[in-house]
Amino acid sequence: MFMTAGLANDKEIVDTAMDMFKRWTVGDKSAINPDLRSAVFAIAVKYGGEAEVEHPKSHLTYSGMPSTKSLPIKLSHLMNGTPPSATSVALATNN
Repeated sequence: MFMTAGLANDKEIVDTAMDMFKRWTVGDKSAINPDLRSAVFAIAVKYGGEAEVEHPKSHLTYSGMPSTKSLPIKLSHLMNGTPPSATSVALATNN
């Protein structure tokens, strides 16, 4: 629901997600609950600028965290305005 509301431009959710994202980018890794990470990143990418796109992409590409393996694919689809296919996400999580 958090992601849905944020991507639908709910101001309170977008503001909260952007605040979490900014705190996370300056080193507060506890700023984003792991269960909300993909939602916060998606909202930051949609409503932020180039920095919001590049920071999570570079971090997630090299993080090696199993829970985030599919996030670069999801983020790239969000930037392109297309939904990720189940196949592309499954391939990413099985690597």
